[in-house]
Amino acid sequence: LGNTEKLLSFAREASGARNTSQINLFDSNPGFAAPLRIKLDPAEPVSKNQKLSWVKELLGLYVSDHPLSEFSKNIRAGFTKISEIPSKKLVDGLVKIGGLISQVKKVITKAGSPMVFVRIEDLTGNVEALVFPKIFEKDPEFWSLERVVSLTGRVSHRDNAVKFICETAEELAF
Repeated sequence: LGNTEKLLSFAREASGARNTSQINLFDSNPGFAAPLRIKLDPAEPVSKNQKLSWVKELLGLYVSDHPLSEFSKNIRAGFTKISEIPSKKLVDGLVKIGGLISQVKKVITKAGSPMVFVRIEDLTGNVEALVFPKIFEKDPEFWSLERVVSLTGRVSHRDNAVKFICETAEELAF
């Protein structure tokens, strides 16, 4: 990516040389132009998470690995798997989930306060979490894509849809 301009310039030169190539009567190698060469600038290595993000953006899913694989040990201990939420009927008790924020949708309530709907995914599934204004306004920048988080809240089964009502949130570190 750091060499994009160089590569585009090289492609234009190669295309121009190919289109205007003429055979020289005295050329020792008629019909073949000298090969063009390009020297790319060195670039910083790309992080694993950045590569995974590009794959997800291009294909819509993670193929070779998942950003949560590094956190899988931390997420297993003391966390409820997202795939288990619908079957447990955990309506009255608090549930702790951990996962990656894969989608964020900001809305304004009838009272005029901002809140967000976020999709949280772990290695077993995903769930929509509702983050009401009281929680959202504590740190609006916290609710960003690709952040690995730990959420504590309640499960709602309204309208035949499972939702997670967030009560506390923190970034998950390993």
